[in-house]
Amino acid sequence: MNKLRVLIKKFADAINPELPVGGLEITDTFLRYAAFEDEKLRTAYVRLAPGILEDGALSDRSKLMQALQELKTKLG
Repeated sequence: MNKLRVLIKKFADAINPELPVGGLEITDTFLRYAAFEDEKLRTAYVRLAPGILEDGALSDRSKLMQALQELKTKLG
């Protein structure tokens, strides 16, 4: 009976895998990312150049995209 439970758990995990949990914070000065991976907290941040975001409004889309790419690179 125990082998059957293990088999059912493996099957359930295969069709319904755990989803990663993380969050992205965007402020006028930083992009910050935090996520739990393998029960460990992983973080990264990128400082935004002045003028990309002003009072929460996007002013320079291309520079924001570059910053997001830099954050992605830091995360691996």
